[in-house]
Formats: sequence, C-alpha cells, structure tokens
Amino acid sequence: MSGTARFRALGTDVFVAVRTAADLPRARRLAADVLTDVDEVCSRFRPDSDLCLVNANPGRWVDVDPLLVTAVEVACRAADATGGLVNPLLGRPLTFLGYDRDFRLLVDCEDEETVAETPLPDRDRWRDVRTDPAGGVRIPPGTALDLGATGKAWAADLIATAYAEHLRGSAVVSVGGDLCISSPDAIPWEVAVTDLPDEPPVVVTLDRGGLTTSSTRVRRWTRRGARRHHLLDRAPATPRRRCGARSRRPARPARPPTRPAPPRSSSARPPRPGSTRTT
Repeated sequence: MSGTARFRALGTDVFVAVRTAADLPRARRLAADVLTDVDEVCSRFRPDSDLCLVNANPGRWVDVDPLLVTAVEVACRAADATGGLVNPLLGRPLTFLGYDRDFRLLVDCEDEETVAETPLPDRDRWRDVRTDPAGGVRIPPGTALDLGATGKAWAADLIATAYAEHLRGSAVVSVGGDLCISSPDAIPWEVAVTDLPDEPPVVVTLDRGGLTTSSTRVRRWTRRGARRHHLLDRAPATPRRRCGARSRRPARPARPPTRPAPPRSSSARPPRPGSTRTT
C-alpha cells in the first residue's frame, strides 16, 4: 500500500510518494524540515539568509552555515561538469531581469526600470569561488550567487538520504520537478512530465536515481513589455527559448546538512581570531 502528499516550499511544489502508507506522515515531515533548513540558509530572497549575506559581501570571506558550503560545492561541481554552462554566479543578471523576489511576489511591471540585456560573468569565473568546510564562503567581486540551477535537485537528494535512514520502504520526492528515489526496490516509479499541469503528460519510469526537469512556461514575468523567465542564454543574458528534462545519475547518498562537502579551496582563507560573521 502506498501514499502521496503535496505541499509548497522554496516557492515551488513539493511531491512525496511512499511505498508504505505508514511512512507518509514521517516522509512529509522530514521533507518539510529539510526544506525549511535549505530555505533559511540558501534563499536568494530572504535578507536574513546566509546566501544573501555572501552576496552582500562579494570579494570577502563570510562566515556561513556549513549547509550553504555544501550547496555551493554542489553548484561548483555542476559548473565543472558542464564547462561553466550551469553557472552559480547568475544572481545579478537574474535580479536585473526582474527576478528579485519570491516568484509568488513577482508582478508584471510595464514601467519598472530593468536591464534588458545583462552580461554574464565569465564562464570560468565560478572557479574563483572559495569555501571553507568549517563554514565560510567567498565569491568573486562583482558577482552574486544564485543556486536555482542545482538547489532543488540537491535538496531532493538530501531528503532522499533522510528517507533511506528513517523510512521503512522506498520513496520518491520531487522538489519543483527535480526528483530523487530513496531506497530503490526494483519496482519502477512512474513519473508524469508536463510543461503545464493541464497538458497531457509524458510518462517516464525510473527504478533508481533521479530526474531533473525545467520549463520556460511557468516561471514567467513581464518587464517593460518583454516576457522573461529564469533560464538564461550565455550572451547576452536573456531568457532561453528551449527547455527540457534530463535524467540524473543513479543517486549517491547525498551529504546530510550537518556534513559539508570537501572544499574546493580553503587554504586561501586567512586565519582569523574568533568566528565573527562578516557584515
């Protein structure tokens, strides 16, 4: 017997499915707890988040929760794997295009000044991001983090890891269309993929790993008569025309929030007395 649950977090829809119905209350609670932690630390739209503190201090070391260190490391690994096409330093171009608040708060503005075409950071600029596993991040001057390209899939991995430890059977979690399977049991999960909820879905089956999807038809807004969305072409930094879905490698155990990923570079961080946060 199985069960499902839906709720909202990180400004998007979250879907949970379990093989064993008795697991559902715990599965929903675990997902909500992990996503609350991720939102408090990694949100670009919360002025009190660690990520916003880093973005307010480019070029300087900032003391952060190790959870953000992990998220930044994941984003940098994605940049490395894609030759910089998946770039964690798009915070400023997205803000200039009008994506400067939680999507539910975005409104169509015809008279709001925005930059129509914003240069992206150099493709390799992400290589200048530095992390400290004890809890520190430094981004290059003139840049800002946005972890939207990897953050939801990484959060789904974190939830799946928690499920493997605390649930009795297999489960799947989708965070805004990025999903991960926990404790594969050789029984395929059917996944319906659509651009819009009222369209006929394409159904794919997965028995392990995960799936990452994105669309240009949901997160859309208007600035000065131009339709915008959150997927950017490289040059200039304008919304991309096409989108798609992509399967992910078989899921490896995601790092729990309390265990940061190994740093790309921590030796460059000068020793400092105490642990005062940079402001």
